[in-house]
Amino acid sequence: MRNEALIGYLLHQRPYQEKRALYYLFSQQHGVIHGIGKKGAPLFMPLQLFSTGKRDLKTFSQINIASQHATQTGIAKDDGIATVLEALPYENITGQHHMRRCI
Repeated sequence: MRNEALIGYLLHQRPYQEKRALYYLFSQQHGVIHGIGKKGAPLFMPLQLFSTGKRDLKTFSQINIASQHATQTGIAKDDGIATVLEALPYENITGQHHMRRCI
């Protein structure tokens, strides 16, 4: 994932270092994504953000509350492609359910 724009909901957060937090984000595009970002993002609100990283733990940046009619334009740094996101109502969310066992 290279600077991918996402819209989703933060399901859980916990402190990580002084100014950052570990987040569990649910997005319509990828299901649940684990990442690190600045502290203070609201839970259970539609958010627009950018996600980067090649491994399971992503880096979240530019986290903003998404409005239902707002449009945000972001430019991916690596390939120069403009990505236009439009916040959608989340009435028809589909995705995959992943269960993890802790031993």
